[in-house]
Amino acid sequence: MPVTLLVVATGLSLGYFFPALAADPSTTWVGDLGDPEQTQWFLAWVPYAIGHGLNPLISHHVLYPDGVNLMWNTSVLLPALLLSPITLLFGPTVAYNVAQVLLLPVTSLTAYVTLRRWASPFASAAGSLLFACSPFFFRQLQDHLHMAILVFIPLFVLAVDEVFVRQRRRWWVAGLFLGLVSLAQLFSAEEFLAFDFLLAGGALAVLALRHPRRAARSAMYWMRAVLVAVAVFAAGAAYPLWVQFHGPQRVEGTIHATNVYVNDVANLVVPVGQWFALGSDNGMSQRWTGNPGEWNGYLGIPLLVALVVAVVVGWRRPVVRFAAVTFLVVEVLALGPTLHVNGHVTSIWLPWQWVAHLPLLHNALPNRLLVYADLCAAILIAALLDRLGAVLASAWRSAKAAGLRAVRRRFAAAGTLIGVLVLVALSWLPARPSVATVTQPAYFADSGEVHSLPDGTVAVVFPYIEGPSTEHVQLWQARAGFPFAMVDGWMIVPGPHHGPEGPTYQVFGQVVPGTVTITPSVAASVREEWRALGVDVVIVAPGPYSQAEVADKVARVLGGAVPRWSGGVALFQLPP
Repeated sequence: MPVTLLVVATGLSLGYFFPALAADPSTTWVGDLGDPEQTQWFLAWVPYAIGHGLNPLISHHVLYPDGVNLMWNTSVLLPALLLSPITLLFGPTVAYNVAQVLLLPVTSLTAYVTLRRWASPFASAAGSLLFACSPFFFRQLQDHLHMAILVFIPLFVLAVDEVFVRQRRRWWVAGLFLGLVSLAQLFSAEEFLAFDFLLAGGALAVLALRHPRRAARSAMYWMRAVLVAVAVFAAGAAYPLWVQFHGPQRVEGTIHATNVYVNDVANLVVPVGQWFALGSDNGMSQRWTGNPGEWNGYLGIPLLVALVVAVVVGWRRPVVRFAAVTFLVVEVLALGPTLHVNGHVTSIWLPWQWVAHLPLLHNALPNRLLVYADLCAAILIAALLDRLGAVLASAWRSAKAAGLRAVRRRFAAAGTLIGVLVLVALSWLPARPSVATVTQPAYFADSGEVHSLPDGTVAVVFPYIEGPSTEHVQLWQARAGFPFAMVDGWMIVPGPHHGPEGPTYQVFGQVVPGTVTITPSVAASVREEWRALGVDVVIVAPGPYSQAEVADKVARVLGGAVPRWSGGVALFQLPP
């Protein structure tokens, strides 16, 4: 069954990503512009930093000279390390495409391994595909690769179950597994690790209160296992976490606005990004807060019906009760601090207001908790399929005993349930994905002149990055192999994501040139900033403007300097 599951999941993945793979996977990917370009920069940075003896957790190649603390960013350190051979051979965009294609089958496999603890092979395979193909996965995949790395969430559940409930492996093996999974989660999507600890801590506290004697009997096992897990986690995470909370360019305060990235209650039944996405057609979702990349709370009426049936028929099973209660808790927490109803932000208080005061969770986005609701739904559907199999087997035995009326009733009920499950699958079908393409001027190509820049070159590159939709330059730098450090960039740093708003930003941080008149005082302030930053070269590349007009603007800043044109860009060499 695992082999069949991998074949099916890989086929589904290749079919979904075919538009990007059939184009040019070195310049094209499934998803949007903006954040995916930043992620490709991360994929390129890790092998570059390691190969050049630099700290992969800190970079001064963007937002020079202050740089960026990558532990505060969605820097996918572990995936970037694993994909390094592909990145070095074929570039970060190809590596990004490979990661996207692999995520669905690998997630299916880890979910299958976890579900097999409570369900039959067929039911586990169906449940794992449901989880891997969730609306959460496909919505986040458009913009946030790190939020589509769901591989370690089922494994964390498996590890916690082994340490605190099942306890059939040696305690040190269980502890080692929990520690390694936690480390992998930290270096893939730290936000998920915070959610893992939050939900696991709450669930274990409830279990201990309900079964105190059993908790006391198993205490010696789980305490030793937890000590091993903590030791393993600390060995790998101590320095990166020190960099994050005590290193340079650490971020303090809240990164995102509160009560914005939450699950609107309408999204439970209004699809966004599905094959028949009513939310996109009739404009309902456009009233919700946040953005389409975070509208990932769709379940659908067919699934809700199936989940109710699963809970009713399987309530006696502990795993069904646990999954059902956790599902409800997660759905409530994901609604955020106050209830949102089809875009209307009410004043109805919700429990997330408590949770947001816990350490680190003030920067977590409540709507991203919904991936755990999808995992609980997968567990419940797997349990329901097992129950359905038992009903069909019983009906077959009754048929042999000639109980035809009972047989008809059971087969009718089973047929109805199968129909509901088919509707679930159809309602979750993703829409045709959007595809983005970013090509670079010949100057930044593998054989371009950019590679002749001296080591340590500091550049101002246009179009100047002043928002998430203007990150092309950052991607060009990564594809070229970081031949220069750039003053601009788009990262999570103290203050604005585009860095300090000095004279360069004031003059050039606009996509439309000509909004600032180059007076002698303005030109002097920009030149002084470039001199203080140690800028060696200014590169004016094509962008959403008149390239000649921007080049003329730079020339006036530099007192009438004449650019040299090469590979589609205008180059201004600054005096030492």
